Amino acid sequence: MPAVTPPELVRLLNMGPGLADAVEAYGQLRSRWPDDWPGLAEVMRGVVTWLDAPSAIAGRAEVPRMLIDCAEVVESSGRALARRVGEPAYHNRLHVADTLVSMASLIKARRHLLGTLRAGLTRFETICLLTMTVHDFRHPGRCNRAPQEIERMSLARFTPHARRIGLSESDWALICYLVLLTDPTGVAQVHDRWPQDRIPAKASGTRAEMAILVTEADVLASALEFPGVELTRSLAREWRAPHPELASSLLSEEGRLRFLSAGVRFSSHAADALGVKRALRKQIASIRTVRKARSA
Repeated sequence: MPAVTPPELVRLLNMGPGLADAVEAYGQLRSRWPDDWPGLAEVMRGVVTWLDAPSAIAGRAEVPRMLIDCAEVVESSGRALARRVGEPAYHNRLHVADTLVSMASLIKARRHLLGTLRAGLTRFETICLLTMTVHDFRHPGRCNRAPQEIERMSLARFTPHARRIGLSESDWALICYLVLLTDPTGVAQVHDRWPQDRIPAKASGTRAEMAILVTEADVLASALEFPGVELTRSLAREWRAPHPELASSLLSEEGRLRFLSAGVRFSSHAADALGVKRALRKQIASIRTVRKARSA
């Protein structure tokens, strides 16, 4: 695997403060997946360096060792699984990278809204990035058979690594709390508890705001036309054996409309600043226009 330095990865990802730049980043990740994959540690270095631009663009970003160690654990596990039996078609290392790009985009937008453009990650931001890195650790490639089943499984499998890389008990407990909220069946409740007229939070943030951003970053790439349509096909392949009926429904126009209309929620000011809701409305209108023209 060729070495990729953080500044090169920033240029590779071509990331900027807007949603279009996040979409470009998703595309660049796909240009490297899987044969020329730089690894999750380099993706982590890239997104942190981008967050700390412009001073970090020359390669001076201070990336917390814990973030790199965490990314290396997930990368090593995914790479080993790929060699043995293959990773799930959707819940793989590319999905983790997508969520890191998504979270970095939300953090960048949040910083602009708060006027906090200082270099260096806050604890709030570090916890959010750590949560995305571990949230689907060793995912089995199927749906939950009980509430939060797979999320609890991922956390149990990562717990020994959390201790080894030096996560404090309080930080790991917070990450566990956030990961459990990514169970799709409970996401609506998380967002319903978040007041829609809430003003942007302080830089230090809250657990509630973390929960909103984590659930948004988990599905942001899937909610966009690119790479969302491609990701839907990947999820359908992943579910083909364990959930054939669900897999089939994903590929229909009705399934895509249902996902965009009710399956995802974006409540943060950061998501609004990125234009996520506008992008969703545009997709929904486009699908409905095509269906109407077809039935005419």
